[in-house]
Amino acid sequence: SPTFPAAKISQETLAQMIGTTRARVSGFMNKFRDLGFINYNGSIEVHPSLLNAVARLRADHVGPLETLWPLVSGNSAKASGLRDRGEIAPGLRADLVLVDWPEGQLPVIRQTWVSGRCAYSAIPQG
Repeated sequence: SPTFPAAKISQETLAQMIGTTRARVSGFMNKFRDLGFINYNGSIEVHPSLLNAVARLRADHVGPLETLWPLVSGNSAKASGLRDRGEIAPGLRADLVLVDWPEGQLPVIRQTWVSGRCAYSAIPQG
């Protein structure tokens, strides 16, 4: 089954990606660590278990990626107490992540939007 290496990123990079301050990121990191989503001891190590679950279900032809993605998005938002995100719907925040995930390859975050505004882009301009 597919596996994904844990991502190691700085608080500054994460703050840029989600459009907030390093101080707010630090607060969320402590909360996410307590919930078991990450290891956080000076650097951030994101557990790939949710992506692994989606990849396994996709490989087993349980469903297409768009129907499996709520396992990563909506359920994580609810577990984190973020009731205004985790799905695309009227009245919710427009926080979006563009993930490039070609068949048989590792997923790569290409862009993030926070409240409908681009906060991070790894897509070459031009």
